[in-house]
This record gives sequence, structure tokens and C-alpha cells, in this order.
Amino acid sequence: MIAAARSRAERERVPVTFICADAQTCELDPASFDIVPFKRKSLSVHWELMFTRALYTTADMAMQHRILNEVADLVDAGVLRTTLKAEIGAINAANLRRAHGIVESGKAIGKLVLSGF
Repeated sequence: MIAAARSRAERERVPVTFICADAQTCELDPASFDIVPFKRKSLSVHWELMFTRALYTTADMAMQHRILNEVADLVDAGVLRTTLKAEIGAINAANLRRAHGIVESGKAIGKLVLSGF
């Protein structure tokens, strides 16, 4: 399945894999990005912005619609799964401390959710 997804991704230029070098310091959209640590590892860094086509009104804007529909189909088919690990509960000081403790332990896998915003 992974080989087929990669092959399709190469054909259709659909992003498949995202890597974050350090989960403790990774930011969604940093103001600056130091590429130097990656050079010694011979890594490639590719930045993907989901709404680039819409922001820049590209000729292939409709492709975003097709990609999102395909992602929805893959979720429905069980090929793509959520990274949700735990629902911590309502957002309050105690639950924030609990969630922060889980992440701070360095043993967190997947996403933690606080609800009731």
C-alpha cells in the first residue's frame, strides 16, 4: 500500500509524508527556519501550504477540491486514519496540566484533544 501511495504521489504530485526533525521545537509556521542542521544529514526539506492555490489564484485551483475529495474517500475507506490518541476532556487548568504533562514526558504518540472551547 505504501509503495502504491508513493507511486501515485510521484505521478500526481500529492504529498504523502511529512517529517519533523524535533517534535519538541517544531512549529506550524515559524518566522524563520534554520536549514543548517539538515545539511549534515543530506535531507531535503519541502514546505507544503494547503491553500497555496487559493491564495495565489493558480490555474489549477480546482485540484484542491479534487485532492480534498480524495482524502475524504480515503478516510471513509479506512486507508487514512486519525492521529487522535486521547480526548483529555474539557479545557480547564487541570486538563491543560495533564495534557502538557503527557507531551512533556516525551512519550506522547498521536494527538491529544481538549474540548469545549
